[in-house]
Amino acid sequence: MKVVNGMTVYEGEDPCSLDEYSAKIAQEVFKLIQDNKYDDTLIKQEQQKQNKEISNNTEKNTNQAKQIAQLQNENTLLKSQIPIGKAEGKFINVKDSSNMPFKKFEIGGNDYQETREGYNLVKAKDFDTINNGVTIKSNADGTFILNGTATNVIYLVINTPIDLFLKKGDYTVSVGNQLPSNCNIIGYYADNSNLFNVKNYYKTFSVESDTVYNSFRTQITIPIGTVFNNVKLEYILNEGTTIKPYEQYGAMPSIDYPSDVRVCGDNIQLFDKENANILNAYFDSTSIKNLS
Repeated sequence: MKVVNGMTVYEGEDPCSLDEYSAKIAQEVFKLIQDNKYDDTLIKQEQQKQNKEISNNTEKNTNQAKQIAQLQNENTLLKSQIPIGKAEGKFINVKDSSNMPFKKFEIGGNDYQETREGYNLVKAKDFDTINNGVTIKSNADGTFILNGTATNVIYLVINTPIDLFLKKGDYTVSVGNQLPSNCNIIGYYADNSNLFNVKNYYKTFSVESDTVYNSFRTQITIPIGTVFNNVKLEYILNEGTTIKPYEQYGAMPSIDYPSDVRVCGDNIQLFDKENANILNAYFDSTSIKNLS
């Protein structure tokens, strides 16, 4: 027998030696098996540790998901209680934004043209006078301001006499609600006949048929001692049984009352037909120099 690669090799023919060989080889095989036996105890322990950590992480993630869901619900509740502001116009001053960011912000163009529907049927006079202690001054919009104390009775005619055509229907006259209650509004025509007479700031009256009221004028009778302190009168005569919002006489735009259109600013016209080079009729060294 001899040893090859750690194992006993039998080379003889003696039966007794063969029994010895068999016993010896059995011991060597057993030893070899024991020496090479794989011990997975540490790996199993590591696996158990990892499984426990995975279980702990899963539980932790579940708790975090619950916390996130709770925070989202609270956030939704808070948002529902925060007012959402919206503003638009040429000038915006946001003072109640609660330090919240803009959700949406747009800048657009703008155009403007003064317009009037033309439902005020009578044009008021332009005033700049003092009448028995009361100063009367007109504003650009056709209203007028009264200041002072009447030292005598004042008969204030507020429109130039006109031939006023009124078709059949209802009409309302008003001078605004600041007129003292002791004053009268009287609508005269022709030989001082009354179309209306009221001790108030407005009057609704009816016209029974289409009529031309010659020399129509509206007069406010102001008793002595009446005090005015920046009293604003807004004279309007309109169709219907209600007082319409004050509007100056004359439909606008119209031939008699034109109105400019303004777009994106007061002056956007860059072309000067009198001196084309100065602006942008075409570009050359002169126009570029003047535009810089």
